[in-house]
Amino acid sequence: EGYIAPCTYLVDLSLAPEEIMFMLGSSWERVLSEETVQAIKNSGLSFHEVLSMASIIEFESSRTSDDSVKYLVSSVIDNRLSSGTPLEMDVTVFYLQQGFRPYKDPALYEEAYNTYDADSLPPGPICTPSAASIQAALAPADTDYFFFIYDEEGNYYFAEDYETHLVNVETYLE
Repeated sequence: EGYIAPCTYLVDLSLAPEEIMFMLGSSWERVLSEETVQAIKNSGLSFHEVLSMASIIEFESSRTSDDSVKYLVSSVIDNRLSSGTPLEMDVTVFYLQQGFRPYKDPALYEEAYNTYDADSLPPGPICTPSAASIQAALAPADTDYFFFIYDEEGNYYFAEDYETHLVNVETYLE
C-alpha cells in the first residue's frame, strides 16, 4: 500500500518482473518535485513514515475537496505524535476491518494498526496518498487541535480539547 504513485504506467512486457517492480517502486521519484524530496529529507522522518502519515491524511480528509483540511488533519496527527497521545484514527482500524490481509498472523497487525492503542504511526501506509497529502504531512498547520469530526456533508469540525470535541459530536453528528 502507498508505494506506487498514482499515475499512468507504460510497461514494456519484455521486462522481467523484478524490473517492473523496481519501476513501480521508484515511481514517487518521478512524481514528487525536487522541493518535496528535499523537504522529506529535511523533515527528520523517513519516506516510509511520511507515506504512512500522508495516507492517513488522505483517507481522513477524503470527505472534502478542500485541500486546506489536509493541513488541519496533519496538525492533529502531529500534535498527537508530539505529545505521545494515541492517534485514535478510525481509518487505520477500518483498514484492518475492511480488507487488509497480512501474510502473517493478523493479531500482530491489529495492535500496530489500532491507533486507539498505539501512540505512533502504523507500520505502513493504509492507502496511496496524493502529493497534496504528502505536502500536508510535511507542513502541518500550526494549531493546538487534537480532535476532529466530519458530518455527512463533508464539513470538518476541529477541537483542541476533549470537552469541545464532545460538543462537536453532539452538535454535528447526533
